[in-house]
Amino acid sequence: MINQTLQNIFIKNKNNQIKESDVEPAEIIDKNLSYEQYGFTRAGTFHGQINGFKICLGRVIRDHQHKQREDDATQLRLKEPYRVALAQKEVEMNHNNEQISTLREKLKSLETDKTVQQTELDRIKENPRSIMPDRMSKISLIIGAVILVALTVYLFIFYSSASYSAFFKDFKISELAVANSIFDPKALSEAMRTGFTVFILIISMPFVFIGLGFLIHKFQESDGYSKYFKIFLLILVTFIFDAILAYEITEKIYNLRAVNGIFDQDMPKYDFSLAFSSVNFWLIIFAGFIVYLIWGFVFDFTIEAYEKLDVVSQAKRTKERIIREIDLKITETTKIITDLKAKNMSLEHKMIDINSKINGIVLEANLFKNVLQQFVQGWTAYMTQAGHSAESINALSMEAEGYIINGINDDNQ
Repeated sequence: MINQTLQNIFIKNKNNQIKESDVEPAEIIDKNLSYEQYGFTRAGTFHGQINGFKICLGRVIRDHQHKQREDDATQLRLKEPYRVALAQKEVEMNHNNEQISTLREKLKSLETDKTVQQTELDRIKENPRSIMPDRMSKISLIIGAVILVALTVYLFIFYSSASYSAFFKDFKISELAVANSIFDPKALSEAMRTGFTVFILIISMPFVFIGLGFLIHKFQESDGYSKYFKIFLLILVTFIFDAILAYEITEKIYNLRAVNGIFDQDMPKYDFSLAFSSVNFWLIIFAGFIVYLIWGFVFDFTIEAYEKLDVVSQAKRTKERIIREIDLKITETTKIITDLKAKNMSLEHKMIDINSKINGIVLEANLFKNVLQQFVQGWTAYMTQAGHSAESINALSMEAEGYIINGINDDNQ
């Protein structure tokens, strides 16, 4: 500001021979003199010395400041933008304070929720039986697991043997019984002997049906009526797959009997109508397809029993997850409050600076620059007339330009 500029001027003059006391004590320059005339006459008094120039420059600044102070209308006009800016800062600060108040209430609520969740978690850890289901869930799990393992072994043996019989086995007259056709104890060893890829196919086939059974369980977990349609499609696909296997096996048995003349030589060609009327066909279907359905539902019931037993762990995990989410919200809310407080602190500093301008004197930049330039022109005019060197005049002009720029910048900050 201008006062700081004056202070800098007189600090620089503290070791000079010419003092401010050497200048006339009047604070106000003769109103009949222009600033250019004042500069010319005072340069004559101090013989153009730069120390005298600095002292008189301070007089000019104070005089211009005094005139601006007395001009109420101009000060009101120049200070209006600062008043508007101050009002905007106050509105912004009030808005921030309202947000901080709301966020603090939210923070209290989050802390309360966290305390409640932590208390419930501690209660579960101390007394898990308070939320445990009845003991039948454990019995159901054990029984279901035993049945599931047994059915899995059965399905592995059945479908590995059935797929080998349907796709790769050459039937003999001694293997016309349906049981011998399906449950071949040498299916895996014969498949390995036939080729590694055949062996991989045979041992992978049971997992196709087990996978389909698992999908029944997953679809039952979903919501909406569409799950029933999906389950129906799964069962239909499995039935068709089983029917193809049964058809292939029963066809081979039928053809082998026809070739060996066990039945009438005029036996009709084997087709689906004959297959559907064959007991062996439906025996194979029921031996695989029905067991597959049983496996799917037993698996579903077993998982349900396990989930009931796992309710304590699930409850702990749920409470811990909720607490983590609350902690994250607390951290985020605290950060927002901290940021808003920092913004308010910055606003306070800006409002203090704006208030200092409103309570002080605001100088119009162009007018202030014009006043200083007039004074400098008068001073340098004397120096030129008195025959001072161009170097001295240029040095004083550079010095004056620095004061003019600093004075304007200080006023605009």
